[in-house]
Amino acid sequence: MQRSRIPDFGGNVIGPVGANLSLGVLARHVVSLLLSQGCPGRILDSDPKLGRRGHDQRFAEQTVASVDELTNPVTFLVSTPISIAEFLRDRRNRELLPRRDGLNAALLNWEQMVVPDEWARVLAGLDVIVAPSAFTRETFEEALPGVL
Repeated sequence: MQRSRIPDFGGNVIGPVGANLSLGVLARHVVSLLLSQGCPGRILDSDPKLGRRGHDQRFAEQTVASVDELTNPVTFLVSTPISIAEFLRDRRNRELLPRRDGLNAALLNWEQMVVPDEWARVLAGLDVIVAPSAFTRETFEEALPGVL
């Protein structure tokens, strides 16, 4: 069944979309899902370092150079908690969280029992945390009540 497009709806994905690592595969799946549903997508391809960036260019047409070009109302950050916290603390990216016209969500893979307080303070600024497992959900519910 083909879904009709919702006017003015689309998703931004921030993460290592073009990287040759498992988080890159996950980020590409998120982008593919958005695009397959007819949602416009914009990508900010983060650099995971160690020469792993830019190996998969299938979404080059949707890729932008800065947060300022992420104009869709929903933003998905797909990365590790520390990478997302560092990204959100970077002054160049500070305009992302206070936007009143959108929703900011992070898809976090984290299999430890504790979220460091420094990360939790930054991640608490997100509207939603998407947990891919019950364990991750429970860990973040304890660290960030009301965000999951």
